[in-house]
Amino acid sequence: MSRGIARRALLLGASLSGLGLLVGASLMQGCEEEKAAAPDRGAVLVALVDVVVLPSLAEVATRAEAMTVALDALATQPSEASLQGARAAWSEARGAFRRTLAFGIGPSDDILVTGGILDEPTNPEKLDALLQAQPPVDLTAVRSAPASARGFLAIEALLFDPALSGEQLLARFSTDPLAEGYKSTLKALGADLRDKLLAIVTGWEQDFARQVRSAGSGSSVFKAQRDAFDVLLNRALSVSDRALDVLRKSAGITTDDPLTPVADRSDRTLDDLRDDLRGIENLYTCSRDGKSGPSVASVVAEVNRGADEGMKAAVAAALAALAGFQGPLRGAAASRQAEVDELLARLRQVKTTMATQVFNALGVSVGISDKDGD
Repeated sequence: MSRGIARRALLLGASLSGLGLLVGASLMQGCEEEKAAAPDRGAVLVALVDVVVLPSLAEVATRAEAMTVALDALATQPSEASLQGARAAWSEARGAFRRTLAFGIGPSDDILVTGGILDEPTNPEKLDALLQAQPPVDLTAVRSAPASARGFLAIEALLFDPALSGEQLLARFSTDPLAEGYKSTLKALGADLRDKLLAIVTGWEQDFARQVRSAGSGSSVFKAQRDAFDVLLNRALSVSDRALDVLRKSAGITTDDPLTPVADRSDRTLDDLRDDLRGIENLYTCSRDGKSGPSVASVVAEVNRGADEGMKAAVAAALAALAGFQGPLRGAAASRQAEVDELLARLRQVKTTMATQVFNALGVSVGISDKDGD
């Protein structure tokens, strides 16, 4: 259109040359206004904290409290109902926590806060030693125990055992010679885990949320907004990377990290992977429970719409593949190799799309080792 105007200006003479300049200036102003309307990364960080992070952590706190009540109920009055209630409450608390891993920075990644127990592989010998401690285990004893005898997976080991029937497992808390040890250990493990989770929530609420919101404008942790984006996106990438090891370990495929913790006693591993991906999706789209705000996705789309669409499609495909996998993942590679390979391909696509297209669009540098060759 500007060429047509310029051509007419030449035909009509110098009297219209000024009109051509005005039109050009108008077009330039429009471009500047369009550029100014691009997503503000500061607004994205604020929305991410307020729409996703803090509400997700509030759910963690609620579920953690409910878990301790349910574990105490099982220890106080063992029954099929209290066992199922304890298992459900444990699973709900674990799910709420897993959905925060994609933005598990700051207090979530501080060993002084978490104590390294939130997702450690369980050492049966260490847990047995704790169960047999005299006098009966209390919170002090649990907090002195190694990480491999504490946390979500230690509680799982007390609530689930594929080799035992429900009646046999309930006997742990009633007629077993170590029943008092089982009861007291279960209660203390629950209280310890709750306190660790609440410490994460408190750390975010008291200071770290402010640090992320004010990145680049007063934050003592993130001198630039890009620093916050780098840390958050690399954390999400590390979750997508670890998901591959979790899948391999559970399915029975050789993995680079044989100590990768998996929730196979309860056969919750597929749910863990779904929750991990939901957390990545929430982080990327800045959406949760029907609420949304300025997002990482909107920033990516402004630079490369294809990258944004590819990321969303990769996450959706991975979630669909996980939802369509029937039965437990534990040991599935032995009889369902093709299905496991499909899950691996879908999860790998999430990682690859994030590490290349999304990171390139954002100007973020990959900060994890690329052992998967993507």
